[in-house]
Amino acid sequence: MLVPCEKREWKLLEPYAWDMLGNLEAVSFPLYHDGVKTETSFLHRVEEAFTRPDEELLLYYHSGRAEGWAHTYWIPEESALGLVSMAVQGDFGQALEELLVYWKKRFPGYQWFSYFPADNRGAHSFLQRSGYTPQPPENVAVLLFDNYSARTEASRVVKIGQETFPLFCQIHSRFEGSMYWTSERMKSQLDKWSIFAYMEKGKCLGALYYNHQTQKDLEIFGLDLLEKEREIAGELLFSALNQAKAGGARSMYFFHEPVWTPMLESLGFKNLTTALGYSGAV
Repeated sequence: MLVPCEKREWKLLEPYAWDMLGNLEAVSFPLYHDGVKTETSFLHRVEEAFTRPDEELLLYYHSGRAEGWAHTYWIPEESALGLVSMAVQGDFGQALEELLVYWKKRFPGYQWFSYFPADNRGAHSFLQRSGYTPQPPENVAVLLFDNYSARTEASRVVKIGQETFPLFCQIHSRFEGSMYWTSERMKSQLDKWSIFAYMEKGKCLGALYYNHQTQKDLEIFGLDLLEKEREIAGELLFSALNQAKAGGARSMYFFHEPVWTPMLESLGFKNLTTALGYSGAV
């Protein structure tokens, strides 16, 4: 049974919550045991569910015992749903099934999206049995900038601004079909993006971009390449990571194709797990 949680009920589960998040077989994304987040920051984030109008904390009960929770959020203007955190000690698939039923009653027509670790067999079994198809697997890596030393940057990598944005569109238009962050959306918030392009003879052969709305903990949102050339990917990463470190960043996440994992590890990234993403309407 999945029910809205009151603060006094959460206090009963709170002493065990942080340890539960460390079990990749029983959680959703985002991950919290990643070397960046702390138990204190997690508990503070949970408290926001009781005050924010666009979030809710749900408790999962089985046989009268609280076995987990789902901290959810919604974006009315986009009819979108997602998870801030979810962990279940028992049957994760059953809890997830009840969450989708709950969402369907409360938010009919909304779209949801979430990643789950490959280790969470309960989530994948339920979702695939229910007709959901996962996105291709992505490895999830995080870099702590204390472990990163700046590299020499290539002259062919340029930082994209308003005047040079059409260069980025040359390549991003080939990849943005299924993306939320289309060229149009990114251009409307260009001051929140760092975009790097690899140029050759006036053509953009590759681009890497991350959002710096938060200054300390960043995430690479995309690596667009015409061909999976290690040299181009490496040069783009050097420029992006150098700038982020110079700007005082603490960490950088990257959901990426497994082919890039060895190169990322050589730069100091730590691979946390493999993720599979799912989406659907309720």
